[in-house]
Amino acid sequence: MMTEVEARAKGAAMMRKLKGTGWTLHVHENCGWHYYASNKYISVHPSHDKFFVLFTIKPDVVPGGDTFWPDGEHCDDPQEAVESFMKEARVRLNMARRAVEHVEKRALGMRR
Repeated sequence: MMTEVEARAKGAAMMRKLKGTGWTLHVHENCGWHYYASNKYISVHPSHDKFFVLFTIKPDVVPGGDTFWPDGEHCDDPQEAVESFMKEARVRLNMARRAVEHVEKRALGMRR
């Protein structure tokens, strides 16, 4: 188990590796100290010296609750975890778009 000081130090190290703006470090106690970073719809979490991403469509729910594709690929680097997740999210988004377009066109007879 980590101490608060260790969680804050490891969290700070993780934050230095994340690109972009808007990242917030969260450090909390729950049977030991833990940390994660969030950026509105996405959060990055450590797991056994690797990192994984949770994603939500509700920005006030991060990091848990209404999550999609949780606990996906575990990566050595937090930025790599974000980029890997976003690649998979784009694939799934395109699959959902094609499915919706098919239903609109075929099952509902709608024209675009």
